[in-house]
Amino acid sequence: MMPGMSGPETARIIRESGYKKPIIALTANVSAWHPSMAANEDFNGFVAKPIDINLLHECLTKHIKEISEPAAPPPKPPRGVSKAVYAAFLRDATRVHRSLDELMQKPELSQEDIERFTINTHGIKNGLATVGLAKLAEDADRLEDAGRNADRHIIREEAPLFIQELYKIINEVKE
Repeated sequence: MMPGMSGPETARIIRESGYKKPIIALTANVSAWHPSMAANEDFNGFVAKPIDINLLHECLTKHIKEISEPAAPPPKPPRGVSKAVYAAFLRDATRVHRSLDELMQKPELSQEDIERFTINTHGIKNGLATVGLAKLAEDADRLEDAGRNADRHIIREEAPLFIQELYKIINEVKE
């Protein structure tokens, strides 16, 4: 058991946040687990401790194959930025765009929403600067400050344009 929260509780919270990909339980409490229970508790599978590397590999391979999508051709990075760094930036930008867009759909932002907003704008700020998008990095910095100050007015006024600009960057690569 994890400190303060059980595995099933953790999995439920992860699922409620919208996470759809597989969750595999690693458990020492084998007597309490069996595949039908694991599926009912928001887990896609489980592996008993001590971990048998072959069983873990088998379980992960099964679930990875179920969700795998064909790889898209790698995007062409801006001059001076490596392909790996740019690909990581695009993954992060896509995740942040999705998260911020979801938050802005809410009629009211709770304190937890503001914290999530701040974490996301902070997280993308350096990535934007790294790939040469200084103006957008400055916008992210301003929005991060608004989040830290819980300034809902600035967030509501400026975040939609920031989200739109992030969307354009992500989709320019797909075209």
